[in-house]
Amino acid sequence: MRAKDLGLDITDEEQIDEEHPLQKELERRAALKGRIDRMKLDAMARGIEKGARDEAKKKVKQMADKKLKRLLDR
Repeated sequence: MRAKDLGLDITDEEQIDEEHPLQKELERRAALKGRIDRMKLDAMARGIEKGARDEAKKKVKQMADKKLKRLLDR
């Protein structure tokens, strides 16, 4: 931003910080929001992986039970 945009009456704009005072706060909040979004996605992925593992365990147990039943029926 330029000094004139901020309502400052300074002729030498190089002497002032060109960043808006709230810019750092906005950047910090955006970074936090991005971090929170990544954490949510990671948690969802872990939940999906756990669900897939549980389904796989259930399927293996069913297959083992079928095989055991066939062996016992002989």
